[in-house]
Amino acid sequence: MEFITLAYSDLFDKPIDNAELQQTAFTYAAIGDKDLVTDMLIRDFLKRDSAPLPSDFEMRLNIPVFVENTYQKFYHRKPTEMEKWYWNDAIGKDADITPSLIYYTFLTSEEYRFFNTLKKN
Repeated sequence: MEFITLAYSDLFDKPIDNAELQQTAFTYAAIGDKDLVTDMLIRDFLKRDSAPLPSDFEMRLNIPVFVENTYQKFYHRKPTEMEKWYWNDAIGKDADITPSLIYYTFLTSEEYRFFNTLKKN
């Protein structure tokens, strides 16, 4: 459950409110497969109108800045040269890649889970 509260805070740039936390806890407890419920909750967060996602136009306007900002937002570090190259190339070549998809990728990555495990200890 701590992972979800941290993911919410990182995505929305504010702590989760009590009512939202209770609803999320209920959903988390109701489903046995915690990886599945985590995935469902993150997808729900990203679909909300209040999720502060850059537009596709904003992302593509300056892909290197988007990549840098995304790494800072979720991993709290700068991307390596290889990571910069990978994301710049992928976004530049594939019009189906959206900011929501990239945020989802970061929020469900092993690095993000590991980082948040360290953050709570």
